[in-house]
Amino acid sequence: MGVETIRSGEYTKSFAGDYLLPEIAAPPHLPMYSGKELIESVQKLNTENYADHLLDCLLLDFDTQSAENHLYDMYGVSLEVSNASHDIYKLHVPGIREGAPAIAYGDQVMLRQLRLDPDTSLPLGMEAFFYRGGESDGRTPAPGFTGYQINAVVVAVAKSVEDVFLRVNGVLPERLVFNVCFSVQVRHFQSVKRAVESIRDDLAVEHPGQVEPSNWLRCMLFPSEADGIWQKDPPSGMFRQTWFDETLNYEQKKAVDAIQSRNYGKTPFIIHGPPGTGKTKTICETVKQLCNDPNFDGAILLCAPSDPAADQLALRLKAQFDPTEMFRLNDYSRTFAEVPEKLLSYCYVDSSIFNLPPFPILMGFKIIITTCQAVDVLVQARTTNRDLALLETNLNSMLHPRFGRQSLSNRGSSLHWGALLVDEAAQATEPELVRGRRWPVLFACNAGVDTCEDVHAASGGGWYNLREAKKAIAYAIYLISSDLVTMQSDICIMAPFDTQVRLLRTMARAKQLWGVNIGPVEAFQGLESRVVIFCTTRTRTRFVKDDNERGIGIMGEAKKFNVGLTRAKEGLIVLGNPCVLGQDECWGAFLGFCWRNGLWQNENFEGERRIEDFVEDVVDGAVNTWAPPENLQAEESRRGLERALIHRDDEGGAQAQGSHAARRFLGESLEDGMWRMGLEAEAQVLGI
Repeated sequence: MGVETIRSGEYTKSFAGDYLLPEIAAPPHLPMYSGKELIESVQKLNTENYADHLLDCLLLDFDTQSAENHLYDMYGVSLEVSNASHDIYKLHVPGIREGAPAIAYGDQVMLRQLRLDPDTSLPLGMEAFFYRGGESDGRTPAPGFTGYQINAVVVAVAKSVEDVFLRVNGVLPERLVFNVCFSVQVRHFQSVKRAVESIRDDLAVEHPGQVEPSNWLRCMLFPSEADGIWQKDPPSGMFRQTWFDETLNYEQKKAVDAIQSRNYGKTPFIIHGPPGTGKTKTICETVKQLCNDPNFDGAILLCAPSDPAADQLALRLKAQFDPTEMFRLNDYSRTFAEVPEKLLSYCYVDSSIFNLPPFPILMGFKIIITTCQAVDVLVQARTTNRDLALLETNLNSMLHPRFGRQSLSNRGSSLHWGALLVDEAAQATEPELVRGRRWPVLFACNAGVDTCEDVHAASGGGWYNLREAKKAIAYAIYLISSDLVTMQSDICIMAPFDTQVRLLRTMARAKQLWGVNIGPVEAFQGLESRVVIFCTTRTRTRFVKDDNERGIGIMGEAKKFNVGLTRAKEGLIVLGNPCVLGQDECWGAFLGFCWRNGLWQNENFEGERRIEDFVEDVVDGAVNTWAPPENLQAEESRRGLERALIHRDDEGGAQAQGSHAARRFLGESLEDGMWRMGLEAEAQVLGI
């Protein structure tokens, strides 16, 4: 009853046969979380408690997601026959456009079919279920339940209309009414658990025939001073490379050179910097330089936390690498519509799903780009350095038995994977910083009513805010007409709800804004735009609790907050209701920053009460009287970077006026300036 997936076992046999690699262990069991306090093991992580702590976190996450999924259970809903000959049924699931619940191809959905009274449409046995007084005897079966649970498999998802297509075997020939339960899909948790358990084993013992020095993993996770190389001489400032990207600044070039030369010892390299300072650009230059380095002969595995972020990396690199050199590895559950058309030639499709290419082709790629989750496809296919080394060792011993089983390191062979690069590894942990004071950032109050689309409409449910959409489009038109941006593609507009995204796209196209990039917040992970217009949409407090329970919207969503505010390269405009956003800790800090520094625009109600279109389009005027709590108004609430920015502006004096302000807002590259401001902030914090 399953769906087409990547058949890892068959793939491994295609190049390793039945003898060269032992059979991979069964997926690990996921026990219930023990409930012990995580803080006990997080005080000081070391090689002994690292894996146990991560496993506790993983199991806690699994149990939490399981509990949250029950919030989306549906009762007494009908299935429609889509293809009777193949047992395909259609189920309408409101909320899947916003990922609440998150459903993908291959997922399992639990169904319990109900028997209903044909006259009353009530579950059969309802009258016998309750005694007089309304109490159950505890022994009578639940009314209407057939006693069978059907595990249906998702074979297609139509997010635009919020329909899920299920393969369902064993349906009784009665009314198609079911209770539906969405279970957490365990395969991704199992892959993480397997990885953590492997780390625990590697940290505990030395493996016979290990292909790397036994302490390599320890150096990566728990590097010591002895693992590094002290830099005794100051950098010369000269680089031997010919740069592919001539816009790199000195710090970015220095990072690329350090990674390429490995002159800091056997330690992990961390590219750290404020949002928008070119970390992804530095990663891409590193990939190009490694591939151009005659001393580097391994393949590069380049990972990102999400598919859009991985796509962005591939799009940035495709100009230098053709489809025979670079491969975009997708999980089999991803749909073709989600992949940018320009990247389809870099993917491999088999049996109508994304798949792995034949082994010789896979080994020939210089670069493989995927997500941190989908990289498990390579693990299951037995193409890790350890498995490939074991394959080579076993093959060598079969071909040359007189030499015995020499390890890979003894023969001087190199590893296949020469570099692992992870972009956005510190997702949602970057320092609090917005770009500048007065010019590049604006919070615009919006009192428009957030409205729910008719759930019975063909397009399904979802939230939108008409007034906010009008404001966002007006800002985009102003930026273009005033020549603050030169191209429509310099602007992106993001919103947390898909219905608001559709409304924005419709209104933008009506104004001939074909080049403006409009999409949901998640789609911009790993991307950047010169100007970002961030629509928060939610303006009524009473719906915030439901948003939090369903995991939608932007309240209580630190990752979405981080993504939205850090995608702007030169200008950021946020639309929202401060009375609602101010209840969130992250948003409250941002609002306080804007309020303190005059980066604020009140709602304009002048004359609108007399215009019929706006009579029911606004909530109230409280947005204009909002002020942050006293602790966010005080001078002490200004952080080091904020004080450094103010100091920089005050030193600039009259230069920060007039046309120069516009040029600073959208005309100059800020990367060198951001680096200098970081130094100023450090000096401010240290009091030097």
